[in-house]
Amino acid sequence: MEKESVSLDKLTELFEEAVNLISFCGSKLKDAELKIIKINEEKDF
Repeated sequence: MEKESVSLDKLTELFEEAVNLISFCGSKLKDAELKIIKINEEKDF
């Protein structure tokens, strides 16, 4: 980005996309964590 000129509108759009992706990935990780906890509680290790 230092060498390229990026408009403020494009930067804002990219930032918004990054925030949405972080939220989406966080949700997927939380779902996976809950599934793992549930599996561990059901199984006797």
